[in-house]
Amino acid sequence: RHDMKHLLLTVSSLFKNNQKEEALKVIEQYKDQIEETKDQRYCNNSIVNAILSYYSRICKEKNINLVLQIRDINEFENIKSSELAILLSNCFDNAIRATNKVTDNKYVEFKFVNSNGHIVMQIKNTFVGSIKYDKYNNPTSDKERHGLGTKSIVSFCKKNDLTLDYDISENIFTLSIIF
Repeated sequence: RHDMKHLLLTVSSLFKNNQKEEALKVIEQYKDQIEETKDQRYCNNSIVNAILSYYSRICKEKNINLVLQIRDINEFENIKSSELAILLSNCFDNAIRATNKVTDNKYVEFKFVNSNGHIVMQIKNTFVGSIKYDKYNNPTSDKERHGLGTKSIVSFCKKNDLTLDYDISENIFTLSIIF
C-alpha cells in the first residue's frame, strides 16, 4: 500500500502537469515490476510459497544459483504460520549471507519434502572461512548482533520437538530439520 500510494501520487502529478507519456512509462514499469514479483506456486502451503518467492528474487539479484526441490508440503497442523515463516526466513537469510561471501559457484539448495511420513527440510549453501560452534554444538558468531537467526532456529526446533542437524563438508554447509 505504501508503494502504491507513492506510485499514484507520481502518476497523478505527471498527468496534472500534462506529462502523459511519462505517466504511462511509470505505469508500464510498475506493471512489469508487479509481474516480476508475482509469487510462484511451489506447493500447497501459502507461507512456503511466499517465502520461496521472496528469496528466489533475492538469490537472483545476488547472482546466487537457487535449486529448489519441494514435494508434498501442505499446511502444518501444530506449527503456527508465523513461526514457520520466521524459521524459513532465518534459514534463507543465513544461507544467503554466507553464500554472498563466495566468489564463484554461489548456490543455495533448498529441499522441503514429505518422505515416509516425515517432512524433511534441508538447506545447503556454499561458504568460505570457518564456522564456530557454541557449547551445544550449534553454529554461533563472535560478532555482536549476529547469530540471532541461528538461535531462533534452535529455539523453534526445541519448542516443536524437531530434529535439527548441521553438516559441513568441503565448504558446503547443510542444515537439516525433520518435522
